[in-house]
Amino acid sequence: MSAYLKQLKHELAEHQGEHPHPLHKLRTWYDNQPEISRRRAYGMLEIEKATGIPGRLLGALLIKLGWTRHRRWSSITSYRRYWLPPGLPEKNSLG
Repeated sequence: MSAYLKQLKHELAEHQGEHPHPLHKLRTWYDNQPEISRRRAYGMLEIEKATGIPGRLLGALLIKLGWTRHRRWSSITSYRRYWLPPGLPEKNSLG
């Protein structure tokens, strides 16, 4: 029985290595961005496409990492939602 458990643990370790935790994927993606790209607002869809993390999980991960969610209001069109990386003030992100 212990050989079977050892084999299962080994297979689990291999499988987890193939699919890194979404939090790790998000951190790695952001850390690999050029410095100029780190100092701007990001759309949820942009982050989702770049990391492959589903949107239903992404918001909670961004909040956990200190990102903040904002909206750009407009009288002409609907509002736009965006996310700011930690430490980036809102006034600098609007361009």
